[in-house]
Amino acid sequence: MPGDLRPPSPVPLPDFLAQQITTPPYLVDPYVPAGGIVFLYGKPSLGKSPLTWKMAQCVALGVPFLGCPTAQATVLYIDVDGTPAAELQKRLKLLPQPYPADFQLVLMAPFNIVGRGAESDLARTRLAQMSQSVKPGLVIVNTLRKVHWADDKESDVPSRVYTAFHGLFPGASILFVHHDKKTVLGPSGASTEADEAFSGRQAWLNDATVGLHLVRHGAEGLLRLDHTKTQVSERKPPLMLVLAPDGTTLTTQEEHHFKRLEAAWADLDPAWTKQAKVTAVRGQLGVSESTVWRWLRKWDTVKPPKPHDSTTST
Repeated sequence: MPGDLRPPSPVPLPDFLAQQITTPPYLVDPYVPAGGIVFLYGKPSLGKSPLTWKMAQCVALGVPFLGCPTAQATVLYIDVDGTPAAELQKRLKLLPQPYPADFQLVLMAPFNIVGRGAESDLARTRLAQMSQSVKPGLVIVNTLRKVHWADDKESDVPSRVYTAFHGLFPGASILFVHHDKKTVLGPSGASTEADEAFSGRQAWLNDATVGLHLVRHGAEGLLRLDHTKTQVSERKPPLMLVLAPDGTTLTTQEEHHFKRLEAAWADLDPAWTKQAKVTAVRGQLGVSESTVWRWLRKWDTVKPPKPHDSTTST
């Protein structure tokens, strides 16, 4: 990746240990370090696009992303995935308002960022022009396989692609979305990995600053974001997420629970005791009483505020 091209000078260990080395700033702490390469991967049609749409919106607004602090920056979202514009617009309208002007979207045909010839030169020229006009702090590329045509099995390809983008967007954080290999059943009934015209995931992960893996976790709509690799921080524990049936709205599982609890609580008779309300909510939501009490305790430390109740438990 581009950086200081001066030859390095050896530093005695005592001098190195005495240096004041600051933690790198983040656009999304701890998932997107400033100037870093983020590799987000997962199965097709799982929820990677909604995850990146929400991230783009949150960074552009400077508001927390799924509970993670952000630093406000302009976002350039390069969509090369081939989703029709009308369908993309329909889904993006489901995002909660406001719609930030600093969330800049461009739809492009597939291109070869490391290729030679007129088409590749034109794509690089267009990207360079966007870099100058938009000045993004975060660039999201959806998807990685459609911005290069090199052989993924060659070990130097990830570095070439990452370096090419960093050269066009110096100083920006760049997040690449990658479709994981499909899992299919082999002749014996065992799971095997089918080549989805894209292999060598590990090499891309190795050359990235941060790796994020989105996987399905149990019931339909329940997802888990694994922090699989980081060069700049400790790994964050898995983040449980819920993708709404609309295919766009994404929340943390905790926020999803709180919204269900808030809706159920609001329908109850204010004159009831808290214990009676907990019992009623347990039946409505199909969870145990201890789970309802745990959610209520957690509500003390998060937003939206927990339901106020002037009655006492019995």
